Amino acid sequence: MLALTHSNTCVAQASPNDMILNTDISKNVSLKKKLNSKSMSVSKFYGCYTEGFAKEWSKTFKLGAAGAKQKIDFGVIDRPSNIVNIMERIEKTPTSVGQTGWTVHK
Repeated sequence: MLALTHSNTCVAQASPNDMILNTDISKNVSLKKKLNSKSMSVSKFYGCYTEGFAKEWSKTFKLGAAGAKQKIDFGVIDRPSNIVNIMERIEKTPTSVGQTGWTVHK
């Protein structure tokens, strides 16, 4: 989801126009020309359950990609932590269901 909103009952939602589905990644293979594998180390997809998307992205574009197998908690941004880098904190901090399962595909 490129834009995430929440309903009045705090349920995550997005407009279909703001989504790129796993099945749509290969439809955009022309983007490969714009993605330079020498200057890009890993594309990181921050969101719950993004590991499958990252895997497909890596396979399609022959680039490193990373995502979470489980839920992630954006609330860790505002909590004290010994992990200074906020993005790393999101990747490594467990949620109520356990570790995020942050996975890198190369």
